[in-house]
Amino acid sequence: MGRFTLGLFGLLAELERAIIVERVKAGVKEAQRQGKHCGRPSKIFDRDRARALRKKGMSWRKISKEMNLPLLGYTPLVRPLGVMPDIVF
Repeated sequence: MGRFTLGLFGLLAELERAIIVERVKAGVKEAQRQGKHCGRPSKIFDRDRARALRKKGMSWRKISKEMNLPLLGYTPLVRPLGVMPDIVF
């Protein structure tokens, strides 16, 4: 009897989770239909400032602290500049 009860609780939890996921997806779709932004806000990256700081001789770590960005977070953003951070771990 206990095994049946636990199985039933598992099924109910799974059903409830599926309902929650369905409602969240419907809510996000409705918000997007209304033109609202969903998700993480985009971080503004000033490439020219990064290039100028690098030309002054500043290290990539100092640039990341100066611009309040994670060290590896701006690597794809710097790639178009033609310079890659020389990061050694």
